[in-house]
Amino acid sequence: MLKSNGMSINKYIIGVWFSGENCEKKFLITKNKFPYNLEKSITHLLVWINPLNKASQENIIEYINNKCLPNSFVMFKNSPYKDESSVSIVSHYYLFIKDNIPDDIINKSEI
Repeated sequence: MLKSNGMSINKYIIGVWFSGENCEKKFLITKNKFPYNLEKSITHLLVWINPLNKASQENIIEYINNKCLPNSFVMFKNSPYKDESSVSIVSHYYLFIKDNIPDDIINKSEI
């Protein structure tokens, strides 16, 4: 659908997540529209890094640690040396949180 409208997934994500009131944010956390098949107690989220106002991995971990129980999450990023990602320009991490997820950790907008 995006390609037929002449828009790349990268431009779409930047336009939806990092424009308007979100343009100054370093990163946003969203639900994954296409989550991995995991046990029910684990939620698959995405951490989108603003390409113009980048956050470090340490910034993100500190934020999540302040919101979640210690050791209740795993986060990783695909290797930059492999073409594994459908989103290449907007850096992002895969975030898996076990059990209760604080309501205020996820951006409420839909992508």
